[in-house]
Amino acid sequence: MRTLGGFAAGLLGIALFLAPIPARGQAQGSAELEAARVELEAARFDKALAVLDALLARPDLEPSIAGSALALRAQARVATGDLGRAEQDWKRLLLLRPDYEPDPTTTGRKARERFDRVASTVVGGLKFEIDPPGARIAVDGRLVTPAADGTLRLPAGDRRIEVEHPGFDPASLGATVIAGDIVPVRVRLVPNARSVVLRTEPDGVEVRLDGTLLGVTARPSESAPASAPAFARAARLEIADLPLGEHVFELTKPCYRTTRVRVQVQVDVTDRGAIALETVALDPARAVVAVRGKPEGAEVRADGVALGRIPLEGAALCAGTRAFEVRAGGRVVWRERVELPEQGTATLEVAPRPQAVLLGSATWPAALRELEGAFGVEARAELPAGTDLGAAEGWASVTLPADTDLAVAVLPAGAGQGVGRVVLYSPILRTLETLEGAALSIRRPSRVRPTLGWRLADLSGGGVVVAEVIPGGPASAAGVVAGSGVAVLAGRVVASAAQAHAVVAGLPPGSPVTIDLVVPGEAEPRKVEATLGGAPVFAPKTEGPGGAAIAAAWGAVDGVGAEDRRIALAQLGSLLLVAGRAEAAADAFSRAASPPTTEPGAIDYLLGRALAAAGREAEARAAFSRVREGSSRAEGGDGPPLAPAAADHLADLGVGGR
Repeated sequence: MRTLGGFAAGLLGIALFLAPIPARGQAQGSAELEAARVELEAARFDKALAVLDALLARPDLEPSIAGSALALRAQARVATGDLGRAEQDWKRLLLLRPDYEPDPTTTGRKARERFDRVASTVVGGLKFEIDPPGARIAVDGRLVTPAADGTLRLPAGDRRIEVEHPGFDPASLGATVIAGDIVPVRVRLVPNARSVVLRTEPDGVEVRLDGTLLGVTARPSESAPASAPAFARAARLEIADLPLGEHVFELTKPCYRTTRVRVQVQVDVTDRGAIALETVALDPARAVVAVRGKPEGAEVRADGVALGRIPLEGAALCAGTRAFEVRAGGRVVWRERVELPEQGTATLEVAPRPQAVLLGSATWPAALRELEGAFGVEARAELPAGTDLGAAEGWASVTLPADTDLAVAVLPAGAGQGVGRVVLYSPILRTLETLEGAALSIRRPSRVRPTLGWRLADLSGGGVVVAEVIPGGPASAAGVVAGSGVAVLAGRVVASAAQAHAVVAGLPPGSPVTIDLVVPGEAEPRKVEATLGGAPVFAPKTEGPGGAAIAAAWGAVDGVGAEDRRIALAQLGSLLLVAGRAEAAADAFSRAASPPTTEPGAIDYLLGRALAAAGREAEARAAFSRVREGSSRAEGGDGPPLAPAAADHLADLGVGGR
């Protein structure tokens, strides 16, 4: 017999083995189980066994508690070498938990052999082969779940088995579990119903049977390729387990004609799959609308009613003129009135654009004809009486449509004047400009400019030299080294830094560029190949009439609806800062900087300037401090380092050196 000391090394394993014990208060006996576990961990086996003996003597003990107590006591008896009594506990335990297995880390070879002998006299098994798979199985009235291979361990004896599956007649049979053996159980259920798959064009069709709504057809979660057959792309609804016989389905969708489909459901013993019907095309009573473009996920509305989000397919609307809106970031980014046909599909291509309003004229002035096509036009309105719209202050009392980015007013002609004045008001900048007949440029400001990632300097005797190569930039990747002279750039001889910058500015980002370098110490010019990168433009060019107002309008709409929203917001902030709207500028820069990037950059620097101008000095110091501790540069990454400039601003705000 093993001695008590021989089992001391296995005490930790015993503690880890213990069967799950219900939490305190879950069932009577939980506290005793916990107490026994504590005694075993302390190697006080006599006390542990006394607690377990008293617990198992209770006549009303719940099976779950009894099983845990038997497992615990058997393990304790193995630990003390009392294998005979351990066998008795195992036998009782297997009747409660036929799938029980002792922990191999705390059960020696001899104990395991004796357990296996006990199990072979108490437990057998059934191996289920059920057709169809997934049926519910109950043994002696208790739901069971066989193992993945279909086996289920059970105490020996006669068992009653019930098998059920929706759409099939239930089966009931007897089986005898033989100790130490696996008995096969094969059941093939007889179908009494069948599923039906309805396919429709369009989707969103309601399906009813005898007046009861069964569901709505929907397209597969993964769209089929265009080359796939039409039925694979159709919307579908599967009606499960329809009884045998004839059924008439009613298909309805607003603005489509109601259609009825008759289906005969029959059992096919060779094919239990769903009956797949041919696609039912409902006759439209209105147009189908598709909305594509940017920004993805933006909300689409028609006549104020939400239709869905971009990309939107298959939205059905009654024919006629409909006012469409696309909203993103809490504002309108696209607006247009569309005439929908009585049949067919109307596809709307959406690109974010500013919203403009015209006051005081039925037609746009000649200088603004381009604006009418490029901006969204909300309405034409009358001039408010008694309001001087020739002054920026007068616009404060004008109620403009929501999300107006630009307002144009044609003012009455003065005495002796045949043509009225045209004024351009920016609700964003709160600035006013009188147009003098020059055509207005409504182009979206450049967000990125080409760059080679270097800084150039003019030589006193003529020529241009690379003063600095920005790490990680295109010039660095091409092998350009500081101190090299630039002789030829993109096939053009350059004699000054200005000429070199002009050459680069005339090429789009991503263009290949050949550079002839005069490298100190090398007899012949070195030719290198570089690819132009793109640097963000944080201060848009605003030359020409209305330039700042147009740029601000684009910045406001692109700040919520464009992929380069950060740059758009930074440009908007720069314009607001110049216009004296420091608080609004700080808000734009804050949104541009959120979520924060890994490297504080020019946006943080601009944010600090706006915050300082708004009198929010503590926040300004925080922004400048981030820039001072970083390595970012001005001019989108190829300008001078921003840290010294940030340090100067911090000094102005009363913050010393590092």
